[in-house]
Amino acid sequence: MRTILCTGLGDIGEHWLHFIARIPGVGKVVACDLNPARASILEGAVAGAMHQGYNPDMEFRKIDLFNVESTVELIKEVDPEAIFNCASVQSWWEMFTLPREMFLKLQPSIIGSWLMMHISTSYSLMKAVKAAGYYGKVPVVIATLPDIVAPALARAGLEPTCGGGNAQLRIPRMKKIVSQELEVPTTAVEIWQIGEHGGIGTPDDPVPWWIKIEVNAEDVTKELGGVEGMRKRMGRPYWDRQAMAGPPRQQATSAAFLANFIDVLFDSKRFVGTVPGVKGLVGGYPARLGRKVELALPKEISLDEAVRINEEAARKSDALEEIKSDGTIVVTEAAHEVMKEVFDWDHREWGLEENVELALELNRRFKRLKASLQD
Repeated sequence: MRTILCTGLGDIGEHWLHFIARIPGVGKVVACDLNPARASILEGAVAGAMHQGYNPDMEFRKIDLFNVESTVELIKEVDPEAIFNCASVQSWWEMFTLPREMFLKLQPSIIGSWLMMHISTSYSLMKAVKAAGYYGKVPVVIATLPDIVAPALARAGLEPTCGGGNAQLRIPRMKKIVSQELEVPTTAVEIWQIGEHGGIGTPDDPVPWWIKIEVNAEDVTKELGGVEGMRKRMGRPYWDRQAMAGPPRQQATSAAFLANFIDVLFDSKRFVGTVPGVKGLVGGYPARLGRKVELALPKEISLDEAVRINEEAARKSDALEEIKSDGTIVVTEAAHEVMKEVFDWDHREWGLEENVELALELNRRFKRLKASLQD
């Protein structure tokens, strides 16, 4: 019987389990977390699915991704046909729980200076996947900021299959807008998007972005005003504190990750208008998802131009200056200066092997800051 492995049972992992529990034919799901108390999530996922006539097979296992040797043994024992990782040291939305003044002060450092929170877990997992002999043999989908984490890992020969979410989440909203304005069903709308995690900006402060829109195979991009027309309809500052004063609702995000995971598991070769974390590239690109992921760029844009758009967007919105050839992260000087001031954190660049130690230390400093602001 097929077995799949899920590592990390936070908010994304919990929703993901509830969704996959209702998909026939996936086989046994082995779900793992560092905290044994999270095992109760499986009970809820199984019970909910049973109410709807499904009978999923799920098992909890404790895992410490930073113990690569034990993770290797677990992978060999489970023998997964596919792996999904959504474990991070600190969720990206933790920033939104800070008082507004401090949040705005730290804004130039987001996401870049905090990348170790997401790289550390996926890097450790991919090292274990390779050491266990599964690298390149089973697909690995990551939810840990794949726009940047996947290309960093690719530089070290540890590329995951793909990611999900982020720019991909704009596709349904754009389809609804087009459907309503042109009075066509959403199924008649197809969208190709070049976009990075950090958003599209606003007409007054745009972030590099590219789209193509078709209705019933007819290009209507110009009719809708192109990129700027769609930006006017749906653009806002990505880090809009007023729009989300705390933890986000991540059901749709989890559903996007699951859809991509199912595609690679069953080798569907489904077209997806934007997929982050493919082919070792920063940002998101149109792709066909299967055991092997293939880019699906339309004829109107070259790969070089698409890469330029995403790298510029990552620099502006996610404070990423560069990923070096060995996976070393370099953040913008503005991000670096903010982190030095607030956390006495002097790390403008760091290598892959430093991510675990840095993630744990920065997480401690963040918790101390948050506690001090609540006193």
